[in-house]
Amino acid sequence: MLETIRKLKDLIENRYLTEKYFYGLIIRACLILALPVLYIGRYNHISGDCYWYAYAVHKSWQLTHNLFTVWEHSLATVAYYYENWQGTFTSLFFFTISPAAFGEQYAMVVPYMMMGMISISTILVFYVFLCTIFQFKRSSFMVIAVTAIMMQFQFMDSPASGLYWYNGAVHYVFMQGFAYMMIAFSCLFFCSVAQGKKKRTYLYLILAVFNAFMASGANYTTALLQMEMVLLLTAVMTICGVRIRQKRCWLYLSVTLVSAVGFLVNITAPGNAVRQGLYEKKSIWDTIVSSISYSAFQMTQWVSVYVVVTLLILLPVILKAVRGTRFTFPFPLLVPAACYCIYASMFAPGFYALGDVPFDRNQNICKMFFLISLIFCEIYLCGWLVKKGFLKRLIPVRGRNLWYWVICMGTGVVLCMVVFFSANRKTDLLSYAAWEAIASGEGGRWQQEYYIRLNEYVNNPDPVIYVDPYTTYVYPLWVYQWTEIAHSEDRKLDDSVARWYGKTAIYENERNDAPDRKEEEE
Repeated sequence: MLETIRKLKDLIENRYLTEKYFYGLIIRACLILALPVLYIGRYNHISGDCYWYAYAVHKSWQLTHNLFTVWEHSLATVAYYYENWQGTFTSLFFFTISPAAFGEQYAMVVPYMMMGMISISTILVFYVFLCTIFQFKRSSFMVIAVTAIMMQFQFMDSPASGLYWYNGAVHYVFMQGFAYMMIAFSCLFFCSVAQGKKKRTYLYLILAVFNAFMASGANYTTALLQMEMVLLLTAVMTICGVRIRQKRCWLYLSVTLVSAVGFLVNITAPGNAVRQGLYEKKSIWDTIVSSISYSAFQMTQWVSVYVVVTLLILLPVILKAVRGTRFTFPFPLLVPAACYCIYASMFAPGFYALGDVPFDRNQNICKMFFLISLIFCEIYLCGWLVKKGFLKRLIPVRGRNLWYWVICMGTGVVLCMVVFFSANRKTDLLSYAAWEAIASGEGGRWQQEYYIRLNEYVNNPDPVIYVDPYTTYVYPLWVYQWTEIAHSEDRKLDDSVARWYGKTAIYENERNDAPDRKEEEE
């Protein structure tokens, strides 16, 4: 009997409790969680500000199908809104070329665009720090990077405005990716200078300049983040240039210049003053205090059981990775402090400009940066502790340590299941919300109701038309937008919808089985 148990234990250790099997299991789990999130993109459709910003491109494409004409109208729209509404010039450009401008059916690509940018930018950043600087194995890097991607979309603060509503998603989530890539290519530039690789040096510099330009014209949270990081990297450049006596380090000033000029062009736009007239600004001191206090509050709200268990699952991967690196992880307290200061500063533009809590779509990128920072700080602190000899006994090896980690992670999974069946599963786990929208048929019904509306919009020749209200609003796709429902007493939809389809006006019919709008708004 004991011999049978020993053989079974050895079989489990050799076949299932191996590094390769465990890493593969994590990656497969993350990919499976992404499938329903992407699948419900088929139910997505144009809404909100997309009707305004993409109107000129939409009409020019319908009339000419000429990309040069589309380009002209896109730039003209950017110039108009820069003068009359906001200075975020690169975001404005992406607003004008909404996928739905070329056909309503292309709205389904929006979650793929956002997930693609999250994935590419996260992989680049983690590759630079884990493989290039920390010298981790590529298998460890891939597991950590894929988990970081999963955490960003799975625990997104407002998935509707972060993955599905084009304007809200491209303005924040998509543009944040350019800031991350700027950081990654800047670090690769310094590494290539130190290694004397000339061709790569200039390639990385060009890519860093491009991404700095794109991020400098994004939303003000992203623009401020990239400006902070560029200044920090410029200080690194100065130190490196003096120490290693490499003149090519000073080429990084081109990134600094482009970033600074783009940031100034963004914040000094005439349209900012127009939009600011609708809000009451806070003082700089009040902005700093509000950003620190509110970021600390949100930090406590955003660290859920699921986040803790995910970090626990990563812990054995990290411990094994840091054991095999020569990097010493100096200044262990400085790194978490710097991450928190940058994270807190991301709330500042919202408080300063709005005088109130930043929008949900703004907080999406704040939470995404916070989750990435948690993983990075976990890696750094574990690395420092292992190098100091404190956690070496916890590193997974065959025998007791391995089974210790199995018990710990098994307990964590059970805890997650208990919370899953007792809490709001929709808002806690995006994949569950997406799967419920599919399984319940609610997403398909919402899509069919949109197609009925679209048929009226496109094929009804009357200048004034009437459409039925939606009977359901699907989470996580639904963004409470004025273009979807009527708010006025005459039940008239927003004029931007009528203009998009060449109508004089569009009205909603009365319907008793329509969902309670007051409840939805709350």
